[in-house]
Amino acid sequence: MEERQKGGVELSEEELAELRARVRRELEAEEEERLKASRRHGAAESRRLARIREIEREEEERFYRERGYRRFVDRAGNVRWLSPEQAARWEQERALQHRRRRSVRRKLTSRRARQALVMVAAGITLLLFALLLAFLRRG
Repeated sequence: MEERQKGGVELSEEELAELRARVRRELEAEEEERLKASRRHGAAESRRLARIREIEREEEERFYRERGYRRFVDRAGNVRWLSPEQAARWEQERALQHRRRRSVRRKLTSRRARQALVMVAAGITLLLFALLLAFLRRG
């Protein structure tokens, strides 16, 4: 079966198939080139953005350090810059919290505290055991 093209020129099935295959190959080659260019551009843009972020961090750090600020990272990983007064207050609060925790640990690890804790645990264990025996005798 032959197909008629514009202008009245007839193409055979072979010519038509060959033409379609050639156009398809050219389009695929163009698409491959566009993809390669896009990848090159994407990689270059990523490197460019990474360099911009690096410079921004350097300048931010230089700016705050010149003014005596101290860099702190909170629990969530956020960077905070504290003025010398804020940093001193923050360190005092941390030291106070540390001393409080240490004194509580010290109290718990003292000999009397340990003995009392053992006595309470033994008493609770005996009470639970007695309740279990009473429950088993009734049942």
